[in-house]
Amino acid sequence: MSYTKFSKEVTKWLKANGLPCYGTAYDGPEVTQTRLDAWMQGSKMIAQKWISEKRYQELISCAHGGWYQDDVLFEPLAIHFVKNHLFDELRFLCEHDIRHSVKNLLSTIKSEKEEHKTLDIDTVRCAECGDRLIHRTDNSRKNTESWYCKNKDCKTVIRKTVAVLEDEITELLNSVIQNPDLAGKEYISSKNETPIEIKRMENEIERALGQIDFDKETIQNLILQCASKRYEKEKSQKHITDRLKADFEKSSPLSVFDAEFFSKTVTAVLLTKNGSVSLLLKNGNIIGKEKNKDVNASSDNA
Repeated sequence: MSYTKFSKEVTKWLKANGLPCYGTAYDGPEVTQTRLDAWMQGSKMIAQKWISEKRYQELISCAHGGWYQDDVLFEPLAIHFVKNHLFDELRFLCEHDIRHSVKNLLSTIKSEKEEHKTLDIDTVRCAECGDRLIHRTDNSRKNTESWYCKNKDCKTVIRKTVAVLEDEITELLNSVIQNPDLAGKEYISSKNETPIEIKRMENEIERALGQIDFDKETIQNLILQCASKRYEKEKSQKHITDRLKADFEKSSPLSVFDAEFFSKTVTAVLLTKNGSVSLLLKNGNIIGKEKNKDVNASSDNA
């Protein structure tokens, strides 16, 4: 409604001053440009008139509609509001564009993430203490990206960009794709330690055996239960490893970092103080360049 009122007043002003306000399909470029220049002149004149009449709400509505260039409505309004300390009106004028810009930015970020999925930085861990590494960007430094250990006592800091880390992860994943047996090698991490329940049973057996008058039947039952638990653990571990090896066998070599394949096969990325990268696979095995060399050497000697 405000836009219609504004346009009518511009047309009325153009007619009163003998300036062109209507065009036809037969107008040449020069005639069209003359009419557009006249309309711009009329728009600025009416904008100043409405400002002097304090028709702020209608002007802001026109500005938010996006029908006029910033130098016609937005800029004159903003200058007037600042000059006259009308900060509530200025906030109302600017809020729309800010919200629109933020909405567009968030939409762009979402689209980029969906199109080019990147590494989940929450999976990056400190190889020194096992705690999470916090990723930070500082444009004032030569090496703008750093990883800081969340453990204050550890104090590990690693300079490495996400892009470089993704390339190194891709290289390690490709080494396992080329040789899926690497996923089954027994490089067991602390994540793969004996479960607490089994440890408790083993300690209980040890204490019972240390007694002079131990009950043989009770100890025998405990030993059978403990063996059963260990069998279940090893069976589960074997199932995870077999499934993991199958995923690597079915995959083609990766040309770029693949977030989906990474999340399917890797639990965490381990970074050492010197920046070396290892991968903690879903079955608890650790894959790294040095470990892979050792495995290949062992295979060659076998």
